[in-house]
Amino acid sequence: MDKKFRNFFYIMLVIYISIILVEVNRCVTFTINKRLGNQYLEEFIEKNDYRNNLDIAITSQLRNCLYLLVKNGGYLFLIYLISRLDKLEDSEEQSNVPLSIPDEQQTTRRNFDIHYGDIIETAEIDENNQKVILIENEEHKIKEKPLISKLFLLLDTEEKILLFVSYFYIWVTFLPYFWTLKHIPLLVLGPYIFLKMNMKLYIKYKYAKCFFFSVYMALLALLYGISKNIFKSSVVDNGKSLPKEIYNYFINKGMDLTVERVVSDKVNVGIFAIMKNVFIMIYGDLNILTKKEQTAVFYHEIGHVENKSLMYRMLVSKFVSIVAMLLEILFLKANRTIISDKISKYGRWFLIFICVQMSLLPPLLALNNFYSQLDEFEADKFSSKMIDSKYLASALSKLILHSKSYIDFSVVYSCFYRTHPSLINRLERLGMY
Repeated sequence: MDKKFRNFFYIMLVIYISIILVEVNRCVTFTINKRLGNQYLEEFIEKNDYRNNLDIAITSQLRNCLYLLVKNGGYLFLIYLISRLDKLEDSEEQSNVPLSIPDEQQTTRRNFDIHYGDIIETAEIDENNQKVILIENEEHKIKEKPLISKLFLLLDTEEKILLFVSYFYIWVTFLPYFWTLKHIPLLVLGPYIFLKMNMKLYIKYKYAKCFFFSVYMALLALLYGISKNIFKSSVVDNGKSLPKEIYNYFINKGMDLTVERVVSDKVNVGIFAIMKNVFIMIYGDLNILTKKEQTAVFYHEIGHVENKSLMYRMLVSKFVSIVAMLLEILFLKANRTIISDKISKYGRWFLIFICVQMSLLPPLLALNNFYSQLDEFEADKFSSKMIDSKYLASALSKLILHSKSYIDFSVVYSCFYRTHPSLINRLERLGMY
């Protein structure tokens, strides 16, 4: 791998690790001092007896940070592995050059075994010089090789190398989300299908592969989302179960309202609107909130409709996808200067794609998350105009603490890994310090 590109990939990953370590430091600081830095939230926790829930949320945050550190550490290893493809092969070729013996120094040698207890060493004797020479067997050679060389002894073909990269990348990236037994087939077959699909798309569509790949991934994500919710127990009504103020708001706007209540341990609300059709999903028991708090939450969701959040989020998402495609194409154009040319063209393209995903995708996702968080702040502002902001502040605190969701401290960390702003930032925007 070209040194400049390798160092660039390393620097990007080190930046991500630094962001995570800052968040870890703040979580540990809270664990020691028990101070959130927001008086309103601290008083709210004590008043509503959410201290245990907060501790669980902080523990979850630390666990998530640990996983992210392991993931980025794994990415560093993959970059190193890919960078060693050309150098390791050169060194192996040099080590296989046979040694020649001058004609005037011809010697007569014969082999015999040397016994050290249960250990047998093969040796040969030089009858001219009366020297005993140990013959290094293959087992000894393997033991003396560096770890990366031992790995390449197993990955002795290009196909094995690409499969290893695919499995390692998929497992490190998605393993925490597939702990149950039902997901084992995905962990076993997924990386293999991932590699084969990429290679076939490269062969068939060349640089246009990135477009077709993004379409397939979007369809798979949609199917996965449907499969997660299809078996959940739910009840559908026409919205009359909503707070009267909210129901009247939609009716006065001439909107067709549908509400689905889904059984869930976590409590949350989502909204989806097309033209005059509004679909609201309520997860869990929303009755943990007072009527005023429920009204504030629904006004927040209405804010998304009024701000046309869905349309703008789709535009930002597509912009991010297009930039990601362009970056992949630019790197593919320079493939011979990045990856060893001892790997086939399409093999190099796959390895470059993995490098781009590991090092350049996070900032693009952070850009998408940044806009998403701005949209959440705007929806909070809309709710504050319709009802006293103290109700939304208490509702957000209850929803997050009751569900034992993550509590973020670092704004940068939140932008990189969350679509929603941290609770503390949202409270401060609402004037709750």
